[in-house]
This record gives sequence, structure tokens and C-alpha cells, in this order.
Amino acid sequence: MILDISQENKYTETEKEVIDYLMNHLDLLEELSINDLAKKTYTSNATIIRLCRKTGYSGYKALKVDLIKEREANKYIVESVDYTTPFQFNETTEE
Repeated sequence: MILDISQENKYTETEKEVIDYLMNHLDLLEELSINDLAKKTYTSNATIIRLCRKTGYSGYKALKVDLIKEREANKYIVESVDYTTPFQFNETTEE
């Protein structure tokens, strides 16, 4: 994961709020500008840029592109498989 809040000492409380907002609104990233993000998280553009640099990105656009790529890649990952349900329509439960 690109933004990992579990690293307690790495991020300030404000940065954690920005990360939390981003993780909860991944579906809105394409339209979310740095100004919009700052307004919605009650922070400044400078705070967001510091967060981006802290995570190894040159700025918000680079972070946003990687978050979108990660979101798209995760769409196709199956979290769990129910082996009691047949995979194909004509299979039995044992198959």
C-alpha cells in the first residue's frame, strides 16, 4: 500500500487525516485536485505536498497517479474464495 497509516511516528495527525480521506474516497481521485483535497480535509496545499514528499513523491499529481493505478490493480484481486461454491455453472460442489 502506498499510504500506510500504521507507521505511527512517520506521519503527523493532520497527515493521517489526509491519508484517511484519500483512502476512503479512492473513487473520487480523478476529479480531486490538491485545492479540493485541502478544503475537504481542512488543511493546506503545503501540508499535502509535505505528505507527498514524505512518501517519496515529487508532488500531489505523482501520488494521485500511483493511487489510481493501485486502486485499479486491486479491483481484480479476489480477497477470498468460497470453495464450497462451484467455479463453473456445470460443476458440482465436489469438483
